[in-house]
Amino acid sequence: MVDPPRTDAFRPGPSGPIEPPEDPPAPESPARRPARDALGEALKQTLATTPLDKVTVAGLSRSAGITRQAFYYHFLDVSDLAVWVFTNEVASHIMKYRSRAEWADGFLKLLLYMQEHREQSYSVIRALSSVSLEQFFFRHLRKMMTAIVHEVEQTGSSRTRV
Repeated sequence: MVDPPRTDAFRPGPSGPIEPPEDPPAPESPARRPARDALGEALKQTLATTPLDKVTVAGLSRSAGITRQAFYYHFLDVSDLAVWVFTNEVASHIMKYRSRAEWADGFLKLLLYMQEHREQSYSVIRALSSVSLEQFFFRHLRKMMTAIVHEVEQTGSSRTRV
């Protein structure tokens, strides 16, 4: 008898512990990416002078040079956009420092980034469920640590051959 597929949010990992499922690849046309990026930049610029709870879809759309309808095509609301910007920036930052020599400095820079963008960081953290936030950090920090372990293994195996 074949077990039915698991429908819960977690599945057993290869070494036993549970791990969050991988993100499905997001189908994005080349036309979608610039609008999202423009909205992200508009939000970051707006947050320099305006608290997140005062940011409007109309203002962001105008700043990004798109219609309100285009905004809603990509995001549910301003908080959804803020979560997208935050998670993309944090994820890319984590992977930027995925070497044995740089990870500690990268982690410190990440914390400083979050402190510098405190308003946005807190708003996003409050907007995400604790499970979503945990899964996000677990997934991206695991990718970083996997790259570091691979680097250490490569360094170790090259030393053994010498």
